[in-house]
Amino acid sequence: MKEALNYFLNEEQVCNETEDPDEGIDYIFMLDPEEWKILMGEWNDRSISWKSAVTYFAGFRRLPVNKEILMKAINDEASSVYEQGLLSLHQTLTEEWEETGSTSIALSELEKKTILEKLEKTSDRFREFPEYNELANLLTEG
Repeated sequence: MKEALNYFLNEEQVCNETEDPDEGIDYIFMLDPEEWKILMGEWNDRSISWKSAVTYFAGFRRLPVNKEILMKAINDEASSVYEQGLLSLHQTLTEEWEETGSTSIALSELEKKTILEKLEKTSDRFREFPEYNELANLLTEG
């Protein structure tokens, strides 16, 4: 296994790194497609904290790479996981917008519907996290 994958499989390390994320951000760009599949295979057996941390780091990648894990997070039952999934999706889309002037939203109508439903579940937190409003706007403006 490569160093980047080992980093993300080390639950204690990846969960503690979100406070000082530089190393995790570097490693998320080093994962190859097979390693992303390994992370997805670990999903159901891992803690809520691990899922949230991996989802946080996945937000720094583009949708062709991170969509599967972000949607898995957004569909998670744990509110901290799906809320991180929403914030990470916002991160992905706004970073692409800032770099390219557009977003290549590669989300199906069903995925958009699921995301908007989760946003509705978190609507009481919109004031705390303006990213939720921005994400809803990105999904409905297209």
